[in-house]
Amino acid sequence: MQKIIENEEKRVFVKAGIILALVVIAAFSPVVFLDQTYYRNTPIPPEFLGHENKTTVFGITADYSDIGTWPNVKLATDLILSGTTPLWNPNVGVGAPLAAETNFHIFSPYNLGFFLPPSLWDIPIFIGVWIAGFFTFLFLRSLNLKFVAAVTGGICFMLSGGITWFLTNPNFLVVMITPLVLYSLEKIIQSRDPKFIAVISISFLLTILAGHIETIVLQFLFVGIYFVYRITIKGNFKKRIDKQKLVIIFFCIVGFVGGLGLSAFYIFPVGELMDNNILEHEQGTGLAHYSSINVVTSFIPYIFGQLHAYWIVSAAGLIGFWGYVGIFALFFSIVGVYTSLKNKKDKIHRYTPLFFLCVSIFFIMKTIGVPVVNWIGFIPILDLLLFTNYSGVIIPFGFAVSVAFGINLLPKIQVSKKILSFIFIFTITLLLVLLIPLYFHLDQNAEFPEYVTASDARNYVGFQILQAILFATIAYIIAIAITKNR
Repeated sequence: MQKIIENEEKRVFVKAGIILALVVIAAFSPVVFLDQTYYRNTPIPPEFLGHENKTTVFGITADYSDIGTWPNVKLATDLILSGTTPLWNPNVGVGAPLAAETNFHIFSPYNLGFFLPPSLWDIPIFIGVWIAGFFTFLFLRSLNLKFVAAVTGGICFMLSGGITWFLTNPNFLVVMITPLVLYSLEKIIQSRDPKFIAVISISFLLTILAGHIETIVLQFLFVGIYFVYRITIKGNFKKRIDKQKLVIIFFCIVGFVGGLGLSAFYIFPVGELMDNNILEHEQGTGLAHYSSINVVTSFIPYIFGQLHAYWIVSAAGLIGFWGYVGIFALFFSIVGVYTSLKNKKDKIHRYTPLFFLCVSIFFIMKTIGVPVVNWIGFIPILDLLLFTNYSGVIIPFGFAVSVAFGINLLPKIQVSKKILSFIFIFTITLLLVLLIPLYFHLDQNAEFPEYVTASDARNYVGFQILQAILFATIAYIIAIAITKNR
């Protein structure tokens, strides 16, 4: 009987993997079928860069780190193929560290994809997107969510801005591994099975080898918050530390230390480089924040225009680089919180959607500098991080989990059409409230770039708002349909 269950679970994993792969192919069809690429041209000699005559895809953030990363990755692969360990870059001045430079993630398994011809370097990107979705699926299944709900959550996260806006950026590698860390942590908490110590060690190893230090710190912070929450609800919110909790804490510490040990060969050179270098960010960087107008980009991602062309003059300080989740996710995350709170039979995860949504909202508040919340930027180490750029490892994932719970519980929990209508109206109202700061940038005295007229900007924003309302309406109709098929 146990073997039958295991075989069925394997078939479920395969089915989910295929669905997620098809979604990736569909979402990135211009690259797959129209000979486009995310591999942007830079002023590097073609023989070194591996330049191919393809059309560049716009829609990702332009960052010095990803523009400089791929040529160095190409150098590393060439050195390895020539039989040389890629520790040193001889082409920069008198030479510079290569493997110890964290933006280049030289020792990450992800870099194996760059042994392919440069014309195929989009393939590791697609695999990374798929990994983010599949690991999210695994995590959601470990929370006892049904297949459709877990797949929906995986799709929501892997197509969020935290992933899609950073496809060529080093922090993408950390973001895509985060669900695996949470999955391994959850399995240890549930079963206290020692074999998952190895899984959590490997997940931390992959995180550290990804190299992007700011995102790694944020991931550790996120995982730590979730761990405290899970340990708390493990004993039905009792503060007492029992034997089970001690075993869980011990296993998790061993797994974390194991990950540090496995990656020590990389940590020590990186530490030495940092000791003999100048940090890019000074103390106080953690207090940096955007304007409140920024929040709306989480749900209407292109309200200010495409990432390569904005209608708003001050866009550089406004765009939410943490990434969007969309209006669909906003609606179903509210549904997820409501239905889970109503599901009193679930003694373990009744408050889990609320927890994840609150964490996401907290870090959105941090990125716009809400008083008190923004003060976490005073904490040592956190005071060196750019929360505004790299909170995509946290914010979209929280919404994805809440969405999955909403999809999972709608067929089980009785929710009236009146309640769903209220959630729909609340979603639209919240959206309109978040748009209020935008109106001042569209009035008669507003400035616009020379390539955009005031009329064009207003028409564009109006279209984006109508599109968001349309998607919210579709989400509402889907919710109604699900409840009718209970």
